[in-house]
Amino acid sequence: GMGYRLAAAVNLEQSVDGVRLAVAWLHREGPSFGLDTHKIHIGGSSAGGHLTGAVLADGWRTDYGLPHDMIGAALALSGIFDLEPLLHTKINTWLNMDMGTVVALSPIRHIPAKTDAQLVLSVGGLERGGFPRETQSYHDAWAAAGHALQNIAMPGYNHFDINATLAD
Repeated sequence: GMGYRLAAAVNLEQSVDGVRLAVAWLHREGPSFGLDTHKIHIGGSSAGGHLTGAVLADGWRTDYGLPHDMIGAALALSGIFDLEPLLHTKINTWLNMDMGTVVALSPIRHIPAKTDAQLVLSVGGLERGGFPRETQSYHDAWAAAGHALQNIAMPGYNHFDINATLAD
């Protein structure tokens, strides 16, 4: 899996840019490693769920020299897809977001008009706070745009062990 730098070491824009640059690099250089990069599959949990949404988002691929529809499957576990609720929380003391950041980097505000990406969403049934609400809202927005998606129920899992089950 690919790593990414987290706040407060870097700001959110740099984290998103780093992941998008990595996808662009993989698309460009993957064939030299014998990889078929016609469709790239992505996924992440928690902050990685947000970054998965940021890669699915519309409006950035041209700037990175990528074809519009190069994402195949996307797995987003327990992500935050609208950053606005975080603006007035303790979390924002180290994220340092303003409304411009929220608008630019909230995946739910950049649902693609057209995509062949297959989105798989899940959130642990034992999770609290915004994670279930965020997952449902992103699900609804993706479905309203007419895109393919699947929601996997994980009723007995929390925010930390839902990701660990992928290894099992």
